[in-house]
Amino acid sequence: MRRSSLLIGSFLAIALTIVPAFAQQSQISETYLTSLYASQLRNPESTSIAKQIETERARIRALIEAEIKASLPSSNSPTPPSGQASSEDVVTGSIESQRSVVEGLQTNIQGWQADLALLEQEEKTYYIEPVAQTGSEVPSRQTKTHPELLAKKAIVQERIAAGTSILALEEDRLSELTQNERLEQFSVFFTIGFYLLVLIIIASIERFLRSILFSRIPDRNRRYIATKVFAASVYVLTTIWLINRVLSEYPDILTTLAIIGAGIAFALQDTVKDIVGWILILQKRLFTLGDRVQIGTYIGEVIDISILRTTFLEVDSSQASTGTTMQDRTGKTFFLPNSLVLSQRVMNYNTTSDYMKAELLVSITYESDWKKAEEILKEILEEETSTFAMNERQQHNRRTRLMYVPYEPGSPRVFVELGTSGIHLSLRFTIPIDGQREVISSISRKILERFRTADIDLAYNTVRSISTSVEPQFFGMSRD
Repeated sequence: MRRSSLLIGSFLAIALTIVPAFAQQSQISETYLTSLYASQLRNPESTSIAKQIETERARIRALIEAEIKASLPSSNSPTPPSGQASSEDVVTGSIESQRSVVEGLQTNIQGWQADLALLEQEEKTYYIEPVAQTGSEVPSRQTKTHPELLAKKAIVQERIAAGTSILALEEDRLSELTQNERLEQFSVFFTIGFYLLVLIIIASIERFLRSILFSRIPDRNRRYIATKVFAASVYVLTTIWLINRVLSEYPDILTTLAIIGAGIAFALQDTVKDIVGWILILQKRLFTLGDRVQIGTYIGEVIDISILRTTFLEVDSSQASTGTTMQDRTGKTFFLPNSLVLSQRVMNYNTTSDYMKAELLVSITYESDWKKAEEILKEILEEETSTFAMNERQQHNRRTRLMYVPYEPGSPRVFVELGTSGIHLSLRFTIPIDGQREVISSISRKILERFRTADIDLAYNTVRSISTSVEPQFFGMSRD
């Protein structure tokens, strides 16, 4: 009898599972799941019913996942109005949208967990540990039967499981968006750091090659020119590559660079002046390597011209005992900012030629033959400086071809002037800019030798004492 009742119950359960199964394939319903749990309560040892419950729960979970995904925004990256939002605004909007999705899922899961807790409490109160309750002590119930409670509980559990799995994916996406935003914020610094690193590497390689390869060139002029051409080529190509790379990656950076450039120009106005001075030096050819230049109170020979500083070999200007200004190299170097050429007087000793005029004062006594002395001095100047004068004229004509210079260099001359202590003979002649002392010393030696043989005396300041026999008087009266 009992066996027949079990067979009848199994038959009814199978019938109940077959008929509603077709009607519940496209929607979430508690009816079919409730019937399955009712059959399981009547026949708890049936594996086929447990398998059907498991299959139905999997189907419900898939439907729930599809439902949750359908409720999410179709795109977490809101489309900004064209021309009104930057990429940074788009990223920020995507993060806010994704954060709202995550918060909404968390709220729903918390609500489902609260529902599950109530259903578990109800199951415990009425079915697992039933206690007789009367009056106001009877709590409100959400279900009428145990199979209905199990069905609701299963659906809530599947909702929690589906929501939790989708929440994990959405949290990962939020984390990725946040990380991308941080990378976007610091990408400029990363890019600047990358380009600085590249520039440092290029500068190091350029200096290494320059010191290794070009130091082997024996001629210093060729070595200097080769070094400058190589360095300029490297940095020009690097600048072109850098500009091309930056413009290709950031096509809208020109406006930003204009604003930044104005700020940099104001903050680095001294540096900008140095660069302008450098351009003026090159464009106007104010001076070049090897020229002796005076800028303000500084005198030196140019040994290097860079974009910000010019290096000079110091030249000391001192007054000789003869009254001639002598210039000698001290061996020290000094650096001047190129901006000084914009505000200070620039004097180039080598513009028209590599020679300069010098004077030497020779004084002879009035008793000496001044005409003979003049002839001797002219002969000495012709011997010592005629070559310098010829070279000066050639260089002057060649270098002043595009200038308006209304005079030409003259020949050595001797000027005669009367003085208090003798006759002054002023020698004016041409000498190399860097050879003053040598030429003047040679001229002075010949003057001393020729004057000695020609019996011509050099004049110099003297003091004569004249003694008298007049006795001193006191207040107009004699001693007697």
